[in-house]
Amino acid sequence: MNEKRYIQIGGSPEKAVTGDYEIDVAGTIKEAWKLTQTSKQSVVVALFMILSISMTAFVLFAEAMGGFELVLADQGRLFAINMVLTTLLSPLVAGLEMMGISYAIGMQSRPSMIFSFLRKSAYIALTSLIVSCMTSLGMQLLLIPGIYLGVALSLTAPLVVEKNLSPNQAIILSLKATRFQWFKLFQVYLFAFAITLPVVFIVALLAQSVGVIPAVVVAVLGVTWIAPFFYYLKGILYRQIFGVRMEVLDDNAGTPGESYFSA
Repeated sequence: MNEKRYIQIGGSPEKAVTGDYEIDVAGTIKEAWKLTQTSKQSVVVALFMILSISMTAFVLFAEAMGGFELVLADQGRLFAINMVLTTLLSPLVAGLEMMGISYAIGMQSRPSMIFSFLRKSAYIALTSLIVSCMTSLGMQLLLIPGIYLGVALSLTAPLVVEKNLSPNQAIILSLKATRFQWFKLFQVYLFAFAITLPVVFIVALLAQSVGVIPAVVVAVLGVTWIAPFFYYLKGILYRQIFGVRMEVLDDNAGTPGESYFSA
């Protein structure tokens, strides 16, 4: 019986906690854009699958809580639904992040990958809830702590999925590792935010002056480019900081050119 062999791509948790990694801001952005130009279809399909599920769930929860208009008028009910949706959809979003990591290490991915980690739903959902609460609390107390935590904890879900960590282990590891290159992480995310803002402004302007349909068209076009770019950015950052451990398979285990990553 052959012994399993593994390779480590990129960084590692051991190196990350000592700051032994480097983030090239410009290089990361260029690599993510190149991936977006060549391999965005699967991520776009997966994203719209999640959006469809999210919208359906929101309508169902809204109806159960007194109707759509009542929920929109009540901040408490709206917050409750948003928290429930964030928790329930977090395993699917984690799958989307893993798709970004898959492409970042040179593998392919399918839209169905968003359903691949449902067995870890409890841990992923708990991690998402804790991170969301910590970030929200930081934002309410003072803006800077919220921003710091939002950036520092942005890669916790993949740690739960790919490294099989518990929520507290993933959060602690993320905080320890990202403190060394936090500002570079912030620069990468700031760039993603900067290219998103004009699209949001144009969509809002079109909705007010022209109509909903043109605004929706521009929004969809923007999402099909910005969303894959964002998840590829996260995937590349994860590879650079924590790395990915993969099992080495025999040459005849798969078809050349059709390799798919599965954590």
